[in-house]
Amino acid sequence: MVKSPVSTYQYFGIPVNPCVPKNKDIVMYQYFLEGIKDGSIKAVTDTEFKRDVLLNTALGIAQRIIPRREHYLEEYGY
Repeated sequence: MVKSPVSTYQYFGIPVNPCVPKNKDIVMYQYFLEGIKDGSIKAVTDTEFKRDVLLNTALGIAQRIIPRREHYLEEYGY
C-alpha cells in the first residue's frame, strides 16, 4: 500500500484523507486526471489570461453579493 504524503485525520471517528475525493466527485476527478495525462489540461503561463480570469471571478462574485447586501447585513450582522 502506498502511503499518502498528506496525513489523514478523523471526521466523526472515520479516517479521512483530504487528497481522496468524495464518491460523488470521483468521476470528475478522474476526468481531470485524464486531462492532465493526455495534455488537454495544462498549466497556464499567460499572465494576462490569469489576470483576466481573476478579475472576471471577482466581478462575478461581486455581481452576486452586492445586490443582496441588505439581506447579508440582516442575516449575518455585518
